[in-house]
Amino acid sequence: MCDIIANVTYLDNEDFDFSMEYADHVVNLKYIWHNQGRVRVHYQLVKDDKIVFEGKDFWGPMNLSDERIVCELMSFLTARPGDVEKEHFKNYTPLQIEWRDEFAEELGIEFMILEERLIAKEND
Repeated sequence: MCDIIANVTYLDNEDFDFSMEYADHVVNLKYIWHNQGRVRVHYQLVKDDKIVFEGKDFWGPMNLSDERIVCELMSFLTARPGDVEKEHFKNYTPLQIEWRDEFAEELGIEFMILEERLIAKEND
């Protein structure tokens, strides 16, 4: 397991507000709506200049930092068979299945470690 070092960029464009780069993955976020303490996020997960996942179906707590929102999102995107019902994967494309099978386990662990570090830093 490698040590997470993520490059964070705040974007000034109409497409995305925030970008986090880790290894050869990029997560782009745009906050599109909030309600009752939760924020709806437009996201992209990009690997090797290919959009693996994109959606507007992720909701996170409003009180989290951008980095913590990415960690929560990655927990959702790195789900694997056995973590969730089979139904979760029924609309996955071949690219998404290939990505999940190759990267989901390691990245899920890495982002869980990053979130633990961010929480510890917040509590210092």
